Amino acid sequence: MSVAEQAVVASNDRGLLLAKEHVDGSLYIRVLACVELFRTIASYLTDPARDEALFSKDWEAGMKDWQSAVKQGRATIVSLAVVCKTISPSAISVLWERLDSAAPVVALCAIYPVADPPAPLPLSVQRYTDEVRAITLESGALPEALLVSRGTPVFPCLQRLHWVDRFQASIQPFVGLIVPTITDLRVHVESQAWTPDHAKDAAMIAAMLDGLRAASQHCLSLVSLELHWNDGRVPLPPPTELFQILPQMRSLRSLSVSAYMMAFGPALRVVSQLPSLRVLGISQFGGSHDSLDALGLDRVSSGFSLLEELSLAGSFSLVNEVLRCMPRCAVRRCTVTLRGWPSEDQQQTIVESVARKFRATIRAFSFTTGVLMFPNKTTVQMLTASPGPPFPIRAFDALRTLDLTDVCIGLMDPFHLTDEHCRDLALAWPHLRSLYLEPLQEVWYRRPAPPKVTLRGLRYFAEHCPALSDVMMQLDASGEHWAEAATAMPPLRRTYAVSLDLTTSHVTSPEAVAVYLKRAFCSFERVRFRSWMNSRKDMSTAQERLCGLLLEADGSV
Repeated sequence: MSVAEQAVVASNDRGLLLAKEHVDGSLYIRVLACVELFRTIASYLTDPARDEALFSKDWEAGMKDWQSAVKQGRATIVSLAVVCKTISPSAISVLWERLDSAAPVVALCAIYPVADPPAPLPLSVQRYTDEVRAITLESGALPEALLVSRGTPVFPCLQRLHWVDRFQASIQPFVGLIVPTITDLRVHVESQAWTPDHAKDAAMIAAMLDGLRAASQHCLSLVSLELHWNDGRVPLPPPTELFQILPQMRSLRSLSVSAYMMAFGPALRVVSQLPSLRVLGISQFGGSHDSLDALGLDRVSSGFSLLEELSLAGSFSLVNEVLRCMPRCAVRRCTVTLRGWPSEDQQQTIVESVARKFRATIRAFSFTTGVLMFPNKTTVQMLTASPGPPFPIRAFDALRTLDLTDVCIGLMDPFHLTDEHCRDLALAWPHLRSLYLEPLQEVWYRRPAPPKVTLRGLRYFAEHCPALSDVMMQLDASGEHWAEAATAMPPLRRTYAVSLDLTTSHVTSPEAVAVYLKRAFCSFERVRFRSWMNSRKDMSTAQERLCGLLLEADGSV
């Protein structure tokens, strides 16, 4: 055995990797050299909150040696040995807690083959899989022997399981991975619209229902469930058995499902009776899902007793149907994403429906339009350069009746927004904390003229919303008159520093604008422009100058 390999094996004597004697050092490399582990290691090195006690003083030097070796194409066993022997046992446990793929587990099983039940897992495998608390697995990635239920589960302490089936390439059951400690379960299926295969659809639905049935029986602390069937055709009829399983999940606080799975009359009624539910998301994704125009939901007159957050993403018809069938309840946060190119009338209809349903309790509202694509974790929005009708200004009439603290509207046309509109909104929302008015992309690229709303509109929010700390607006800040205008207004006393995103707002005299904004906000945590979208260099220079003047004043970076 080489000196380098002896160094790796020596690290085993300190309990750093695998508890097996007389094993060639290269086997350790097969486990430790997994990309996932090194990526996790790197994240801990750059995280200022990491526990320094987990890492020896030589750790960073060893990691740098490894990184240097990779860059130079000499990722040898020597450099890995340096890393191996500087990791403490506690650090190894931390690294195994959260895996974003099965690669490290597969590497272990290649060293220590796993027999079918009732044979237990090899101790040298169980030692590390016992540490796993969260894992993302693709169907087909694990050896079949690990997916069979056994006396000692593969991941006995698992808390978060994310099961992904990409294009139904290899459908495996995940029921054998369900353990009582799971609190967060996510199942994401990506199907192919161009290759319909109902047999595979049925197999995947069966595997999903088996896993959910086990979770409902054994995971008494399950609080979060995501079920997404995305980016493809509407498969077989919706799995109605799901709504026999859900009522058993009495601890469930958060539920996110694809619209396809809700296409069942009693679905909303069943969900409304979940006793612990606080967060509900219903999303429509993918090409052929356009054909799903209606869910056929029954109207619900009561329920959702604890619901606080509602997220709806899909076509106008689907979002409108869900809102129409929901009872009035105490939703505090509502996020709506209308897929495609809804008309201004359709957008206004949705806004008015939200205001009518949740008027007494809603505090945060987010509304945007766009083309929705499949998400890994959350809704992802793909916006075209010409996304259709902008958010209708008249829809703000309904929003002014709400006591909102957080508002996000996209896509706005700042040529329709005026300073007077801003004044009315500021007076209507005295407790406002964040305001995002995302402009149309065509405004960034195609319109040389400045918008109607100016710095005066921004000033109204500063004056009437003392808690405001985060703003995105496209406005006209051109001209040299702003310094003189600032002398006519008293400085405001504000508790919070503000973060400003002024997108591609026109600025011609940064010194004058800085004087005006300092009168309005006093203190700045962050100031940002989308300078890379400007074709004019002089405009970008003025924007950068303004950022420097505002941040320099209070030592902000």
